[in-house]
Amino acid sequence: MFGRRLELDATVVAITTEVVSEWYPDEIDMLAEIRTPPRAHRLRAPVGMGVELAAVTPVLLSVLTFIAGTAATQVVEGALGRLGTAARERLASFFRPDRPPVTSSPEADLPQIEAALAEICVEQGMRTDLAREVAKHVVSALRRRLGQAG
Repeated sequence: MFGRRLELDATVVAITTEVVSEWYPDEIDMLAEIRTPPRAHRLRAPVGMGVELAAVTPVLLSVLTFIAGTAATQVVEGALGRLGTAARERLASFFRPDRPPVTSSPEADLPQIEAALAEICVEQGMRTDLAREVAKHVVSALRRRLGQAG
């Protein structure tokens, strides 16, 4: 179990590093400070404060850690019920390489994954326009991983 957790954390950090390095290089110092990946948590403003989070990195790490955790515990269906079955299986396959290959087309699954990632980023306090942008970049990184696997 401990070995799997380290593997998942490495995947989360690798995807986050790829997205931040390419699209948000001014936040690269945040990644350099990370010694161990964070636990999933919900970033909240103080009660009564209507603030939006400006930094991409902490939200992206939180969202991907949450998704990796759901994939590791095989509860992706409950946590990401907004996705179709094939899209849930595809998303889980990025974080659980021991899962059987997904037979559906990635082009059918990835738009659903992008929409779900954007929604989760908004739930974590990110502006809607930024959340959509970040989700697009994450899906691009996932597409590249599919190309490397094939």
